[in-house]
Amino acid sequence: MEPYIIVYLIPLTLFASLIYFILIRQNSFEKRVAQYTPRHKLPQKRQVHIEQQKRQLKQYRLMFPLIGIGMILYFGYLHYSDEGTLTLSPLLISNVIFAACFTFLMSYLFIGITKRNIKAQQMLLETMSDTDYNLYLKIVKEQPSYLPQVMVCQEKLYFILNYSLKEFELSKIIWASLDEDRGLFFKLSVIQGEEKDGVIKQQRSGSVTLPKQVGQMLKNLIDSYRFPSYYDDDNQR
Repeated sequence: MEPYIIVYLIPLTLFASLIYFILIRQNSFEKRVAQYTPRHKLPQKRQVHIEQQKRQLKQYRLMFPLIGIGMILYFGYLHYSDEGTLTLSPLLISNVIFAACFTFLMSYLFIGITKRNIKAQQMLLETMSDTDYNLYLKIVKEQPSYLPQVMVCQEKLYFILNYSLKEFELSKIIWASLDEDRGLFFKLSVIQGEEKDGVIKQQRSGSVTLPKQVGQMLKNLIDSYRFPSYYDDDNQR
């Protein structure tokens, strides 16, 4: 086997592994998202958030074919002879195959993540109460578009991450912390679990980077479920 083939297999194997762990291997919430079919069109004010995500999807669908064409043209240029003719060698064929496979896997990964996240947001926006939606508007107002999306729907907390979708029942979150991450951003970390026979069993955990105001807002919401008596007393004052 030629050494350059081994070099080419490394990034291809990496992208194939990412596709498996991010898109193919699914938790229970990701399976529900994959099976989700929109029941009806969202109200216009909610549909706006989905259209913004779909524009990014269109950009990906245009960008990745251009990257593949650019790579193939570049490899072809490297194999032009001094006489201006293209030398069809095994190395050129391997380069073209690598460029095609690399572009396909990269586009499959990024487009797949974007489509999955759009479906998750659409499914949650469809079932959100007006109270949940008002909270979502507050989060979106403070949350930069390049950070992961966080949503609350039907007494559940959702992290829409590029590498995974996380679902937490607010009433079962047993631990939550808000720690300074970098600059103006903070990291919200949560653990969901349940107590059985006096033993607390962890079910799932996750963390997400947020602006401080959004993180504090969600931390207060989580604490209102963890310490209801304290928040009820506070509201009565």
